[in-house]
Amino acid sequence: MCSLPQAKAQIHPFGSHHETYASGTLFPNQYSQAQIDGFVSDYYDQWKSDWLRTDPGGNGYRVVMDAAGRTTSESQGYGMIIVPNMAGHDAEAQTIFDGLYTYSRAHPSEGNPKLMDWAQPDATGNRSAFDGDADIAYGLLLADKQWGSNGRINYAEEAKSIIEAIHSSTIGSDSNLPMLGDWVNPNGSGSYNQWSTRSSDFMNGHFRAFGQASGNEAQWNAIIEATQKAVGDINSEYGTGLMPDFVVVDPVSGKASPAPPNFLESEHDEEYWYNAGRTPWRFGADAVLNGDAVSRDHAQLLSEFFQAASNGDPSQILGGYELDGDPLNNWSDLFFIAPVGVAAMTGTDAEDQAWLNSIFDNIKQSHVNYYSDSVNLNSLLVMSGNALNPVSITAVPEPTNLSVLGIGLAIGALGRRRRP
Repeated sequence: MCSLPQAKAQIHPFGSHHETYASGTLFPNQYSQAQIDGFVSDYYDQWKSDWLRTDPGGNGYRVVMDAAGRTTSESQGYGMIIVPNMAGHDAEAQTIFDGLYTYSRAHPSEGNPKLMDWAQPDATGNRSAFDGDADIAYGLLLADKQWGSNGRINYAEEAKSIIEAIHSSTIGSDSNLPMLGDWVNPNGSGSYNQWSTRSSDFMNGHFRAFGQASGNEAQWNAIIEATQKAVGDINSEYGTGLMPDFVVVDPVSGKASPAPPNFLESEHDEEYWYNAGRTPWRFGADAVLNGDAVSRDHAQLLSEFFQAASNGDPSQILGGYELDGDPLNNWSDLFFIAPVGVAAMTGTDAEDQAWLNSIFDNIKQSHVNYYSDSVNLNSLLVMSGNALNPVSITAVPEPTNLSVLGIGLAIGALGRRRRP
């Protein structure tokens, strides 16, 4: 493996709870803060043992997805968000982070080489995937916050380079929507173009950070507005808060709808499945870390839906749903439960507090596979109050017109119902 310099001291060590979350945010309260931090650090230690490996090619570290050692930009991005948050608990955190970044640069996309090839090993299709690059850039901003940018790697400048590449190669110039990757022709006449997108790529907390870091806040705010408009369109039609895995937008009317079955990955592309299951985490994190009113109301809508659908028992959050709320299966999966814990942090009363506590108890020591464990650990970092935020917040953002977005209407349709 490549030789890396000794790590610098962290600025915001794990457990210091540096960030001020939005006013009224709920946190699990059935344990002391020290106990909660202990659950998270223990979970990280197991995650690191299970999924972090040195690269046999000598290019630092990589996050593997299975026993065969497959790595993707998605897995690398998750690792690059997790590790800076754990500095102070893990004395090797900066060394590991630098190795994760080294590996990502050793595998550039064949499209825009500033982005990462989405999968290794993979003989074909060596282009980018939006979510992996967005998490990698966000992780670099977290690293800058945690260690500064005066060391071997200038984290802030590297982040800016990737942010520019993300915008130039994977954001629709007319739609302002995240495209699936740099393999997409934005003006293509087929199914994949700037009007087709993935709901779990609506990472508005990331986009706020990208706007500040790049100095192009208006540009990235337009992207936030476009994604929230798409969310509102779907909420107006279905009223549950559930997003489909993939979304298509009519370029004339601007109306967003679920993509058809088998649009890209499976028959579930039009349903709440293994992509969209990340949206409660992404929307909830933006709500509690940045105080965005639209993200807050959407996260509350999702939390209310799952609380009612599961009768208040997180183990009964089932494996996938039709957008009208009908479950697709009778089994449960940690992946579908953990993100709901972040959405539940936007609750408002004692019953919401009990719901959040029960979710935390359900997930705090559950380990399943790379994907569920990585999403769970990211969710636990937010739920425990340990998530760093590279956004400098000077004021709580003003709410967008919720009736236009359909979120207020959807909440009314759901009736803010509790479990029966």
